Amino acid sequence: AKERARDLQQWQVHLGLSADNRYDAVDRWLEAQFGRLHELAVNGSMQLYLMQLASREQPRQGEIEPAQLSYIRNLVLVTADRSGFIEKSRVETVGANLPGQADVGLMLLDQDGKLLLSTPGIKLGREVENTVARVLKSKEPAIQDIYLGDSGQPLLGFVVPIFPLQVSKNEAAPIAVLV
Repeated sequence: AKERARDLQQWQVHLGLSADNRYDAVDRWLEAQFGRLHELAVNGSMQLYLMQLASREQPRQGEIEPAQLSYIRNLVLVTADRSGFIEKSRVETVGANLPGQADVGLMLLDQDGKLLLSTPGIKLGREVENTVARVLKSKEPAIQDIYLGDSGQPLLGFVVPIFPLQVSKNEAAPIAVLV
């Protein structure tokens, strides 16, 4: 009986260490994801161009996209590609003009929660809309809890506010949100 109790205790210690190790790995991964988005959110060019876009009149249908938006789109696409926010296995190799669907990607929303741009195929789910509203109000980054995407796969969302250039977040509302 003593031997069995000792073995049980060794297994409990071993499982406890394994659980702590997995917890640390998940925590590091979450911090890395937020870190990548935060780097983009504090990019001076991103902040400056978003401020300029926010002060412009709404473009009319068919009007040429402003240069600021083109620059931001390229910056978001490159960041998404480098950071693994574009699912390489789902990239369409067919040269057809068909709409794609993606569970992984980045979106940039304005201060009203309206979509400015996104990586190909990604859509703003209802679950994420509530988190975006909460981040715009609280001015703090947040995690969208696990939910099922359109493909039926479980997803986790990261929402990071973007503030105007040279203004502390205590003094200003976010000018955009990165999802």
